[in-house]
Amino acid sequence: MPGHAPHVIIVELLGWWVVAVGVWMASLSAWSGQELLVAAGCAVPCAVSAVGARRAVDGAWRAPAAASRWLLVLPAAVVVDAVRVLSWPLRSRDGGTFRTVDVAAPGGTASATGRRAAASLALSSTPGSYVVAADEKAGTLVLHGLGGSSLIERAVSERAVSK
Repeated sequence: MPGHAPHVIIVELLGWWVVAVGVWMASLSAWSGQELLVAAGCAVPCAVSAVGARRAVDGAWRAPAAASRWLLVLPAAVVVDAVRVLSWPLRSRDGGTFRTVDVAAPGGTASATGRRAAASLALSSTPGSYVVAADEKAGTLVLHGLGGSSLIERAVSERAVSK
């Protein structure tokens, strides 16, 4: 990857590799040495792909400080949304709704792009919603969700307002 110092690429590859191994191991019900070896091996092409993809889209995202607060809300949001999703067939016949969430991140700057990316990840991490589109000009996200706004949706949009 031209124009980038080798040590920077190695650090980024290592970071993505750790994330990929972590996701693999977190998804297991029981850990074993064989699983760790498979995770370590499978994480290599994932890390290479992640670095290549980020460089291809010229991703220079800066994660917002609010993202750490969103992570604190996320476990409760996952539990509440899981109950909402599991009880949905008993309460409703519709398939949910599409709505726009203002994350106060207009433009193509590293911080605006990072905020939209972090908000998309947080909003899509719960069983009751997922982001389907982002509007760079407006700084908004379109998501599909069951019922009203979720805990994480309110946290993301409240933080956007008080930015």
